[in-house]
Amino acid sequence: MSSHAKIGIVASGLFVVLLASLYLWRRSQTVPTVYFPDGSVALFVEGDVTNVHWQRFEPPARAPSTRLDAKQAVRVAWYRMRQLLGKLRFPVPNPPRPVGLLGNVQAFSGYTGKTYLVADELLTGGETNWISFVFGGSRNARSGREWVQANLECIRTNGVMVGTLEQPYQPFSTTLCAVVVGPTTVSILAANHFKTRQFRSTKK
Repeated sequence: MSSHAKIGIVASGLFVVLLASLYLWRRSQTVPTVYFPDGSVALFVEGDVTNVHWQRFEPPARAPSTRLDAKQAVRVAWYRMRQLLGKLRFPVPNPPRPVGLLGNVQAFSGYTGKTYLVADELLTGGETNWISFVFGGSRNARSGREWVQANLECIRTNGVMVGTLEQPYQPFSTTLCAVVVGPTTVSILAANHFKTRQFRSTKK
């Protein structure tokens, strides 16, 4: 076999590998990813989750564009510069403490532009009980997106609690959660909806 033929075979092989890698990358960008309480990750399979009712949190509607006056333009520029330099701070409790689930989730869309879905079953009893999760970390977030990610990590690892409204808060139950992240939508639901994995929630 001539050297030109060998080079052609190698080049063809590399091209196939490149195409396969590109296909897998594009698929990972469009197929939602499931993050489980134990840290494992899997691609979402249609039909894995059925009969779930959701509460939706949509991105805020954009206001009609208006001209900024000089002071507003300076404030916006100053904010953007601090954002680029990582000087903004979004508080993350240290030590971790319980925080209201809905209060934080309602802010997510404004920072990321995505729609957030919370399974109704996680909110059951919210009229007479406090729905919360333990939120915290070693440092504050440097951007709104980083703050949202810190929240989602804590929801996934610590679960969602139903407890008393009176202090000191006493949780009645904790539901372990999975977080499904897609291109435009993020869903939060009980991990036991994924039948191939076993996660036990706790009740007191």
